[in-house]
Amino acid sequence: MVLYDAGCSVCTSLAGRLDGLNGIEVAPIQSALGAHLLRDLPPAQRLDAVHAVDALGRRASGGAALAAVARRLPAGTLLGPLLGSFPEVTERGYRLVASHRGLLSVLLRHGGDTSGRRC
Repeated sequence: MVLYDAGCSVCTSLAGRLDGLNGIEVAPIQSALGAHLLRDLPPAQRLDAVHAVDALGRRASGGAALAAVARRLPAGTLLGPLLGSFPEVTERGYRLVASHRGLLSVLLRHGGDTSGRRC
C-alpha cells in the first residue's frame, strides 16, 4: 500500500499511475485507511513523506518507500535494489524532489501545489 498526500497534484498523479500496477494499491494519507495504517505517527508527521506499508504492516517512508515500491515495478528487479543499496543518496534525492514539488507541478503542468507541505 502506497500512502500519498492527496493535497499534492504531483503525488496524486503518480499515485494514479501506480494504482493497480503489479498489485500496488494506493490511498491518500488523509483517508481513513491512511490514518489507520499511520496511527503510530502523530498526525502532523504523517504528511512529511510518502509511505509504503507491506502486508505485514511494516512501513517504509520517504526514500525508503521509493525503494520498496520500485521493487514491485516491472523494471524493479534492478531499480529497487539499487535504490535500497544507497539509502542516504535515495533519501537526499527524494527530499530534493519533495522540496521542489511546487515547481515540478508547474513544469509537469499538474496545476499548482498549494499545500505548502513536503511529501
